[in-house]
Amino acid sequence: MSSNIQEINKCSTIKILSVCETVKGGIATYLNLIDRYKDNELLHKIVLPDIHKDQLDSNSHKILYSGDKRGIARLVSLFKTTRKTIKVWEPDLIYFHSSFTMPIMAMFRIIGIKSKIIYCAHGWGALSLKKGSFKRKLIEITEGYLCGFANVAINISHNEINHARLVNYQGNHVVIENAVSEPLLQPRLAGTKTIEPSPKLNILFVGRFDRQKGLDILLDAFKTASAKRNDLHLHVIGDSVLHKTNTSISNSRHVTFYGWLTSTELEKHFLNADIVIVPSRWEGFGLVVAESMRAGTPVMVSDKGSLPGLVDEGITGYITQLNVPMLSEKLVSLSKSKLESLRDNCYETYEKRFSAKRYISEFKELYQNLCMGD
Repeated sequence: MSSNIQEINKCSTIKILSVCETVKGGIATYLNLIDRYKDNELLHKIVLPDIHKDQLDSNSHKILYSGDKRGIARLVSLFKTTRKTIKVWEPDLIYFHSSFTMPIMAMFRIIGIKSKIIYCAHGWGALSLKKGSFKRKLIEITEGYLCGFANVAINISHNEINHARLVNYQGNHVVIENAVSEPLLQPRLAGTKTIEPSPKLNILFVGRFDRQKGLDILLDAFKTASAKRNDLHLHVIGDSVLHKTNTSISNSRHVTFYGWLTSTELEKHFLNADIVIVPSRWEGFGLVVAESMRAGTPVMVSDKGSLPGLVDEGITGYITQLNVPMLSEKLVSLSKSKLESLRDNCYETYEKRFSAKRYISEFKELYQNLCMGD
């Protein structure tokens, strides 16, 4: 009994070192969430490239290394900085983020690092590639072997862990779904007026304008749908990088582009939208879904990646096949009153499934179990 008490006391404050080759996109959201909601039981430091420091909250404990672009030089700098930090700080847990840190993780395990190791791919790389392709098989072999060097590999969705099990990725795997911070503004529930009332049926897209996010398919489908329904309006928030397609991204009578917005401005758009659409070709998770439900707004997602597992059909939104005819048909069939009736379901789902409270609770349990384990 006394030894168990000593173990618990030893782990009352857990020192976690996050090791990052990049923090762009979802990884920054992930790290900021930990720093915003952690308590005195968690001490968290983050090793990251100096060019990405502005992606994290100002109060984050950042340990910077040089590395303007991806390559061997950046990985060497990452390894040296991490090794020095481990020696000085002696973390209980080392948390490696994304696939480019996997070789570094393996090296530390081979040289006999004493700290427990956690790994999260933030979306397995193989799932973004065509099934059966040589490149996908090669990535599966590589990441499936290297993730076994961690004590625990965290999967950000059930789709991710199903893939890991199907292709026999090594190691101990768990699911801790992503989450988003508490709302900045009051969520819009059923019967609540919008900030900017509109007779239009307002559809919102948020994300990068690249092939993965499927904006090209959405714009083509919306063009067909808006020709049949004059009350549809598409609001698009993100950056213009569709330079490899012929898709027009200029404003029109039924489409408005905004660029990137502040967090408060973005949340206002989530509140004003009747529905948010996520037409991605692949997603490891899909944070936009959680952000939308936080505002009480239903979501239409594609049937790709982890997205179908985030939405309950007809309860918190809709799932569509990812092609122009089917997506267009879904858009035409939308009912403003029906979408309004789903809003309470969406916010309840956010509170139960996508809240920071749930997320941090599951992480603390994992950290404590690892710290007290052999």
